[in-house]
Amino acid sequence: MPSRKQGIRRRRQRRRAANRRTAYLTNSQRKNIFVGRTIFVLSSVIALAAFVIVGIFVYNKYLKDTVIKTGEIIANKLNGEETEPETTVTETTVVEETKPDPEAERNKKKEEQAAFEKYVLSIEPGVEFAHFSGEPTLKLTGDDILDRANRAAAEYDYDTAIDLIKGITGYGNIQEYTDAIATYTAEKQALKPFQINNNVTHIFFHSLVVDPDLAFDPETAGGKAKDYNDAMTTVSEFAAVLEDMYKKGYVLTDIYDLVRMEKQPDGTEKMAYQTILLPEGKQPFILSVDDTNYYEYMTGHGFPDRLVVAEDGRVLNEMTLTDGTVVTGAFDVLPILEDFIDLHPDFCYRGGRAIMAVTGYNGVLGYRTSDFWYNDECDYYEPTEENNKYKREDISGSNPNITADKVTAMNVAEAIKAMNWRFASHTWGHKRLGQVAMETLVWDSDMWAREVEPIVGSTDLLVFPYGNDFGPASVSWQVYDYDGYNERYETMRSYGFRYFFNVDSSAYYMQRTDDYFRQGRRNVDGTRMWQAVHADRGEEKFKNRLTDLLDDVSAVIDSKRPDLYPAE
Repeated sequence: MPSRKQGIRRRRQRRRAANRRTAYLTNSQRKNIFVGRTIFVLSSVIALAAFVIVGIFVYNKYLKDTVIKTGEIIANKLNGEETEPETTVTETTVVEETKPDPEAERNKKKEEQAAFEKYVLSIEPGVEFAHFSGEPTLKLTGDDILDRANRAAAEYDYDTAIDLIKGITGYGNIQEYTDAIATYTAEKQALKPFQINNNVTHIFFHSLVVDPDLAFDPETAGGKAKDYNDAMTTVSEFAAVLEDMYKKGYVLTDIYDLVRMEKQPDGTEKMAYQTILLPEGKQPFILSVDDTNYYEYMTGHGFPDRLVVAEDGRVLNEMTLTDGTVVTGAFDVLPILEDFIDLHPDFCYRGGRAIMAVTGYNGVLGYRTSDFWYNDECDYYEPTEENNKYKREDISGSNPNITADKVTAMNVAEAIKAMNWRFASHTWGHKRLGQVAMETLVWDSDMWAREVEPIVGSTDLLVFPYGNDFGPASVSWQVYDYDGYNERYETMRSYGFRYFFNVDSSAYYMQRTDDYFRQGRRNVDGTRMWQAVHADRGEEKFKNRLTDLLDDVSAVIDSKRPDLYPAE
């Protein structure tokens, strides 16, 4: 170890060496060195101070909220204590003042919607809006995590709800969180497996009539007016159906939560029913929407034009009013159903949504995306006499924006899928698959894969146009290996389809084999409602097939709808 004298000697040597290195410098040079060193020291001090200030800012702006939520709140709520230092109370008060009031937000949205409706009705008085009675199922707390957990629990997804709470550091010391977990756990334990045995109903709709004054008027809609009365449902009717079914305990369920292909121990796959856990008295149902394409022939007849992604991220409809004004709002099944689920999250099972069946010949989701009809440069268009006539008389003309519209439609489709909706093929040309020639069936399926699948994605769900199943009607509901079914079934199976949906008036019809699932769908439209109304009046030739869904069809049916079966 060096002695004290040795240390002193070394320091003197270093100073002499430094003096020798600067001995040749002028006074001016020495001054410049001094100034440079001073600037360096000052810059370092300023940089350090700036770093400290930025750190304090970041802490106050971002980290402090987290500390308040997961640290200080814990400390202040231990054993029910609510006292905290005066400065902390001030900081917490500031946070609470900047936090949005859930009820105020809801009231603001109601006011904005009322103003929007008033504006639309001032232009087109016949437009209908979906109005729901009753209060929201959930009372918002303003705590984002707790509100999200409560919503998941309301949708019977208790595991997700519990995981959300447990993701909060120190949740066990906060009474609201521990109470919530206890509630979720008790409600989960009370769930019962729904015994699936040909007892899950499937209802379907078409695009909703937004303005019955236009849609049901022969002067406006021509021969389509009766078709709309037959097969369509109005906005007010759809809203009433949702409310009646909600009161009766129906719960919207994703088709894959009902039945799906499962891998077996031997590596094969089999179609298997799933376990659905619901409270006593609740029952699952499937919902689908046909022809979400907004066909050209519907233009000016009181229907929406297309689906769009609004600025706030919601999927809504664009609609052109009679004066040419284009408005954006909830005018069709998807946004109205979403609004209802937002009001009553217990109407859906674990985030399940409906099936959207689309064709392709007029494009997808309201966008004219079919190259076959709208692209003059299409290299696979077939210029037959029949096709040329159709293109001349039924197609509005080529779409110069077809490439951009494909991108937009794809973005809308992605937003729809992100909401847990499922897309299904409704064939490209809305073909009767049990009647068309096999070569037409193959050509049409190729066209759907070519023009629709790139936009909405692949699917194993097939919704039969007109409800026209494979094979002759005389062998309805035979399994698909029955003679007369097999070739068409095997062909569509080669395109990847495993779920098949026709139309049937029965409350339930389900058929499951190892290879596929098949289900009948019930139309809740003008035909079915008018039949029910006349049956309730005691007319023997009619039957009310909606008693399990609606308490009083006469209270649901739109007063603007003409009677399909007027007295002779």
